Amino acid sequence: MKACVIGGKDKSPSTMKIFQAMDDCNKFDSVLFIPIENITLGVKNGKSCVLYRDKDLSEFDVIVPRIGSSKAMFGYLLLKMLKDSEAYIPLKPMAPMISHDKFLTLETLNKAGLPIPETYLTVSSSTAKRVVDNLIKPPLIMKLLGGTQGKGVMFAKDKQSAEGMIDTLNVLNQSLFIEKYIKNPGEDIRLVVLGDEVIASAKRKAKKGDIRSNLGSGGKYVNCRASSAIEDLAVRAAEAIGSEICGVDIIESSRGPVIIEVNIALGMKICEVTGVDIPKKIAHYVSDRGVHGRNVKRLSSFFEREIVRIPKAVKDALKKD
Repeated sequence: MKACVIGGKDKSPSTMKIFQAMDDCNKFDSVLFIPIENITLGVKNGKSCVLYRDKDLSEFDVIVPRIGSSKAMFGYLLLKMLKDSEAYIPLKPMAPMISHDKFLTLETLNKAGLPIPETYLTVSSSTAKRVVDNLIKPPLIMKLLGGTQGKGVMFAKDKQSAEGMIDTLNVLNQSLFIEKYIKNPGEDIRLVVLGDEVIASAKRKAKKGDIRSNLGSGGKYVNCRASSAIEDLAVRAAEAIGSEICGVDIIESSRGPVIIEVNIALGMKICEVTGVDIPKKIAHYVSDRGVHGRNVKRLSSFFEREIVRIPKAVKDALKKD
């Protein structure tokens, strides 16, 4: 069984930990790391191909994509073109586009009936100011659509600061993402979803004086066990986004838990606090489904071919009678 891990050419530590775990698990004949920058997508004469050097990626049994926000569209095309291959891929084609757009993430979760913060999006500063006047009163949160690790998250404590942020973002030609502020002690819960279960969870606490709990903003992990209700929300969020491997961030409010983000390329620092070897669990998970998935796809293709043949066989038999 052949596998590959697709990631950035910078070879992030978290991606390489997954690659190493897959290489060490003794369930694959070979595991290859493929920089997404070196992949070529092609269409010609009614056919399409996804190539890395002289290799056709559709020949792999397991493909684990780690697609960053800057490559979301390319990642969507890549996964769409591999969708009909026999390879097992734990990520649906639209997942990179959804998860790397904060508003699209919330819209998708909301459509699935999951709890999210009240949020509005506009490209007009005057419309954004009307949102602040009529729909969401400060304090409120403003975000960049593609921000990561807490970057691009701004807190407006009053109308004046909100309008200042709106004017600045408008000058920078940024969409205006306005989210209701949920009062809490400056912490959220990161849950790691693998398939239909949560395999690790930890609270992320913001540094003093900051509302952002992200590690990139100075926050820190504290080990915790989430309730079964919160774990269920995380699994449902992953399913809605279309990712079997992801991190789901949930904030607890006076009205219950609220999902604020889903990360399909989650970091592995949470392993240090929880003691869970997440890369190893991912390696075993994808290897088991790689064997099963290829067999299912082959069986499905067989039945599709045979079903097409049945009517002809029936017609031929009737003619003989």
